[in-house]
Amino acid sequence: MYTKRVLFHRVNFALIESRSSSSSESLNKIHKFLRNLCTALDFGNPNEYRNEDSSNFAGDINSRTWNRDYGGSQSLGSNSMVQSQYQRNLSSNSNWNNPSYDYRNGGSGNKTFDCNIEDKIEDFDEFCQQHNPKLALEAMKSLEKMGHVLDLARLLRLAQLFGEEHSFQDVKALQEAKVDVHGKIRALVYHLDANYLKYYTDIVIEEFDAFCRRGNVKKALYIMDTLSSMSHLLDLNRLLVLAKLCGEAEALQEAKTVHGKIRSSFCGLDVSSYHVLIEMYSNCGLLNEASGVFEEMPEKSLETWDIIIRCFAKNGLGEEAIDMFTRFKNEGNKPEARLFRGVFYACGFLGDVDEGLLHFRSMSKDYGIIPTVEDYVSIVEMFALPGLLDEALEFIERMPMKPNADVWETLMNLSRVHGDLELGDRCAEIVEVLDHTRLNKQSREGFLPVKTSDIEREILKKRSGILGLHGIGTGFILIRFLGTHPQQRQACINLTFLVHVLL
Repeated sequence: MYTKRVLFHRVNFALIESRSSSSSESLNKIHKFLRNLCTALDFGNPNEYRNEDSSNFAGDINSRTWNRDYGGSQSLGSNSMVQSQYQRNLSSNSNWNNPSYDYRNGGSGNKTFDCNIEDKIEDFDEFCQQHNPKLALEAMKSLEKMGHVLDLARLLRLAQLFGEEHSFQDVKALQEAKVDVHGKIRALVYHLDANYLKYYTDIVIEEFDAFCRRGNVKKALYIMDTLSSMSHLLDLNRLLVLAKLCGEAEALQEAKTVHGKIRSSFCGLDVSSYHVLIEMYSNCGLLNEASGVFEEMPEKSLETWDIIIRCFAKNGLGEEAIDMFTRFKNEGNKPEARLFRGVFYACGFLGDVDEGLLHFRSMSKDYGIIPTVEDYVSIVEMFALPGLLDEALEFIERMPMKPNADVWETLMNLSRVHGDLELGDRCAEIVEVLDHTRLNKQSREGFLPVKTSDIEREILKKRSGILGLHGIGTGFILIRFLGTHPQQRQACINLTFLVHVLL
């Protein structure tokens, strides 16, 4: 039996009047009218209908029967890793193929599509498959003029297309389209069933995690905005992962955006969370922002001071780093060896080795800290950074303990940076004797070794999707070759070419 809904107020009024007057003739006319109307609209058996007041009807007039498996051919994910997961999730969602699922819960009612609407939706799906957001957006607007609103899955698919690179040539139009679609998602989620909304929220979160694993900061940030339009707030751990990626990719504006999101969403951060934010700004070279995070911390650990001192030092602000160390002591704190190593690093950048040696002597004299080999490596680095290679060598020879491979390798690398290839080779020979597995082929032949972490950082910058990041940033790689031997010269050319390809 089909349920016949009377959507005409006048007919309902006539029914009420007919009941009150008990006019059998009027009642028969009304029944005849309704049977003819049902036959014309192809509602099945015209004798089987039920009158229902339209004032209590909350369904969608434009609802329809879903007769094809959208999930099998469409997915929210654009990359292969995420796409297969989305295909499985969408295909397994029984609501997509349930003709009785209410539109207010993201599905459709039990009426048949208007032919033009169905064709336009098929066009929308095809444009999404072709990764053509402009035409898909036009199809969505055409559907809205017909009185049809897209379901959540399709809106999410369109939103994802806007997050892809070069989806629009006009930046302003792209931004307006993003705001428009996110606004529609935000308006729709308030009327959705909680379980249905959670299902798609989980899918979008998986997509966010996938982009973070790939190091794509730009797309992960856009997914964060999409989740906000779905009234979902990412947890702190995920936001901190994104913050770390922003720092590694040196994504300045994106770093500020993530910090703003954390600040507006969470209060009472723990010390480790503040450390992530300071290091993020430090890697981006935003010293004022890093200092601001440091100052707003309610409590600071020894590691906090070490991080901020190294933050200033590695960004070329050696004096500020030393001033921060002085402030640390003036506040009644007792430094440890690792804090002194940060000071040695800052003195090396400043070229003020005399002050660095004063702090080195103060370690044991004032604080009772016995220097370890690691501390001596820091002093050798302090001498060699400004090019005081002879002084560094003399310091090594006066060490109270036998210098290990770390000491000689530090001097080897910085000697080659400053062009003293002879001293670099002498250090390399000593390193080879102490640990023959230490040096690779390039280091033995006189090249400055390329750190794997540096290459990975530069690759991440390319993957991040952030415009304006050029291959070589703060991790600039120096490569020198020894002598004029043809094989050495060719090896240098090959290695240099490889590094530039990777970067």
